[in-house]
Amino acid sequence: VDARSINMNIDKQQSMTTDPRLKHVKPGSQTRIYLVGAGGTGKTFLKDLYVKETQHHGDVAKIDEVARPLMKEMGICQDDLNDCNLFWDLQTNIAKRQFEQERKKDISHSSGTIISDRSVIDALVYALLRFPNGLPMNDVPEQLDARQTAFSGLSLLLGCREAAKEAVDRYQDSLIVLVNPFNGNDAIDDKIRLVMSNTELDAFTSKCREVLNLLDIKFIDLKVKSPLGRLAILREATKRSTS
Repeated sequence: VDARSINMNIDKQQSMTTDPRLKHVKPGSQTRIYLVGAGGTGKTFLKDLYVKETQHHGDVAKIDEVARPLMKEMGICQDDLNDCNLFWDLQTNIAKRQFEQERKKDISHSSGTIISDRSVIDALVYALLRFPNGLPMNDVPEQLDARQTAFSGLSLLLGCREAAKEAVDRYQDSLIVLVNPFNGNDAIDDKIRLVMSNTELDAFTSKCREVLNLLDIKFIDLKVKSPLGRLAILREATKRSTS
């Protein structure tokens, strides 16, 4: 598919320039894009499509998904993810690796565009869904409100409150795109990542939406199913953030 030939008019009833999904996008010298959401929803494909289209028109840096390489490094396979202790250990390592990559890209690409396949928020959502009664090693008071609980979970994953605050500040100043599931689970079982049912995909998306709102992180709730339609919205949002 030649993304450059896409017709921007994907919605005949509403101009992209007035799309309410893009109202919060603010201009800046550096554009960070984070594609968040459940596995198998097309984030990697969207990232690759965006990079392919834009790499000849400016400085674009990408952060690839860190989970799969990390699982290989740790010698973890799909079946191991049933072990709650190992699952928690994996999520903390994913969160820290992702945070490290984000920080490095911020330094090396202080201008231009950075697009990331996932964020630390994804690891937090996976953990919250696996441990609905409270995250492991969490000794914070039970009287915390929902926002404080979400921030506490982020702090727990990253190892300290300072890192959690840096992550939240970064995301509040970035273009966050929540990629919704397709109408069916079209993800191929690669024997590495978690394979989710349609119900689990919806639960992840809902929890991700909840966490982003709790942490006051504005985002585009991307419900368009067409990859080219998604790209058109992402392109327009990026244009707004750099103009």
